[in-house]
Amino acid sequence: MIDRSKNRIVWIDSMKLFACLLVVVGHLYMSMEASGWISGDAFYYCFPIQTVYTFHVPLFFVCSGYLYQRKKVAYTVRSHISNIKIKALSLGVPYLFFTLLTIILKIIFSSDVNNQATPIIRTIFLEPVAPYWYLYTLFFLFCVIPRQKNKRNLMLVFLVSAIAKIVYTFMLWPFSFPDIITKVVGNAIWFSFGMILTDDEIRRKILNRAIMIMCFIIGVTFSLIFYHVQCSSVSVQFIIAVILVYAFVCLFATVIDNKGENITMKLNKYFMSVFLMHTIFAAGFRTILLRIGITSFLVHFSIGLLVSILVPVLVYEIARRKWWLLFWIEPLKAIRMKREIYV
Repeated sequence: MIDRSKNRIVWIDSMKLFACLLVVVGHLYMSMEASGWISGDAFYYCFPIQTVYTFHVPLFFVCSGYLYQRKKVAYTVRSHISNIKIKALSLGVPYLFFTLLTIILKIIFSSDVNNQATPIIRTIFLEPVAPYWYLYTLFFLFCVIPRQKNKRNLMLVFLVSAIAKIVYTFMLWPFSFPDIITKVVGNAIWFSFGMILTDDEIRRKILNRAIMIMCFIIGVTFSLIFYHVQCSSVSVQFIIAVILVYAFVCLFATVIDNKGENITMKLNKYFMSVFLMHTIFAAGFRTILLRIGITSFLVHFSIGLLVSILVPVLVYEIARRKWWLLFWIEPLKAIRMKREIYV
């Protein structure tokens, strides 16, 4: 069997796990607000939530772009189409399965959920729900952005993505774009930023620890100024996102780097499971607690956090022993497992 752990990039995996933890905490925190435990206008809600939501999912796209470009393959139309087919399987299966599961659960427990189920066809194809919209958007990014042959092409893709994002963000449009366009244009800049970081020379030139510290200070300051109340300005969100995404990428790539390699390798296998299932189990246990009369914020938040992480880990440990269970979480790994069983 091939030891795939040898091909892992520790700082990328560490940053992905960090962003995943922020997603879990963010969704849990927002559910507390939706349930009435936290005031949506309070500083202690507006500041952390809006700040975190400017950079945690962009970090996912940076990681995906980096790993995508780093894979050495022949750069042909045929290889690109082949990659799209692979991504349709690896991203499409968990996206469809967990989106449908979420919709079904929302219909069954409609009186207990914060957000009601939306029409199935519209949800799957046009307006994906959190957190699965990340998989939806990532697939289309893989479709429209091929791997690049050299540094010049990498910089060109990043430049085009950055210009598209700036034009879309700062221009006033008399009409609204389809959701898929807003998601692809909005996140291509982070994806292509990850791609250019695969070039060692570019990475050494643009990642600087002194600038990183300045960005942290500026990013937090801007967040305190603009996010002490609800702020819907997309231009402000983008500016803060650029500052904080750079700061965190620099932190993980230059400061953390290979630190904690052993624990990162062990935890990385649970990433997809936690990402896919945390909202389902947190909502389920919140419903149970409410039905038995437990309304304490501290209890709901503490148990919600534990359940969001530990239960998906347990599910993965069970699923990874049976290829047909693992298939719904990591289809490619499940197919390899099935082949090894029947060889």
